[in-house]
Amino acid sequence: MAEEITLDLAFRVVDRDHRVFIAFPGRNYKLYQTFIAQNVIFPELPGFQLEPDIKLDNQRDLLKMIRRGSALRKWFNSREKGEFPSMDLNKYNDDSSPGRTSQALGVVRGFFDRAKKGDLILVPSGEYVGPVAIGEIQDDNNKIEHRIFPDIYGDHPVPIRNIRWLASQTKSKFSPELIRKFPKPNAFTSVPREFYQEIYSAAFKSYVLEDSFTARFETTEADFSSIDSYYLTQVINSVGALSKLYEESGRESKIVVEFLADLEPNLDSLVNFLTDTTYISDLTVNIASPGFLTAYCQRAVPLVAAALIGLTVLGADVVWNAAQAGTITVKNSHAPDDDFCSPPIGQEVVDQIKMMGFARWKAMCERTNEFRDKTGLNGESKSKK
Repeated sequence: MAEEITLDLAFRVVDRDHRVFIAFPGRNYKLYQTFIAQNVIFPELPGFQLEPDIKLDNQRDLLKMIRRGSALRKWFNSREKGEFPSMDLNKYNDDSSPGRTSQALGVVRGFFDRAKKGDLILVPSGEYVGPVAIGEIQDDNNKIEHRIFPDIYGDHPVPIRNIRWLASQTKSKFSPELIRKFPKPNAFTSVPREFYQEIYSAAFKSYVLEDSFTARFETTEADFSSIDSYYLTQVINSVGALSKLYEESGRESKIVVEFLADLEPNLDSLVNFLTDTTYISDLTVNIASPGFLTAYCQRAVPLVAAALIGLTVLGADVVWNAAQAGTITVKNSHAPDDDFCSPPIGQEVVDQIKMMGFARWKAMCERTNEFRDKTGLNGESKSKK
């Protein structure tokens, strides 16, 4: 009797208008640990209090609160404490530093207007090769929450954005062009879209963005040879070839099974059918300890491959029997219930096992598990009995 298997595709579907920002963690990076430990980000404006459900431009005394917050921040950051700044907003009518006020207003707009729920936040640490935390904003930008951090600003509250930290990656793992964006003087800046792909790979591992499909695999060992690269590429290209045949058959797996019946039952026999470049994945390798491998494609090939690799841990026989008996349940814990993208990908994963036949499926399991044992290969997609 076939065993029940649950497969979690675990990929994100990213909206076209999704954005990424950098939040600088204060002077000398002193707020970095607070941001991470408290799951928040906030501007360095103690005593700056916003009213919820009111647009930023309609907030009362906005510029006065910014000037007062700047004065309080300067006092708290100073080694030699002078007279404590006045808390009376009427004392901040005149603007002696309009440029600084304008810059601070831009920071406030970034934190509480431009950044929306679900957008990503990068927070760099102070070390040259230190980590960059990647988080997701959890609250709507008009639902203002204030919090007190006694060790930093005494009893003066600051408005915050709640963050769920998704990943942390050392600066050296990012492209040099993106690394140069981190030490910006502005406390809150947007990231150009040209860098989204590498950021999404680090944050989500597997994701869909319009007509781009990506899957990233983590590794724990640096032992990676040219033959390892060949085997991994062979696995992914075999999936690409089957995806092409699957679509050409009208997603009828039985047609593909009959078509492949007279071929040698190995993975190389499948790769010969990979004649459409849209099914070929680009593979980026950054092997270290830890490191990662990332596959990009115009088709869903990387996500199907990631799911199949996730299933190989259960063994060829167990998964084959479940696929034939229809006892594999597919879900996507990273997508909403009405997600349109996950069901067809989940169906293709099961159909690909049937289409490749037991001999090829067994070969894929053996090679993938050997590679996993050698490098610690680990993807987002997981399976369990």
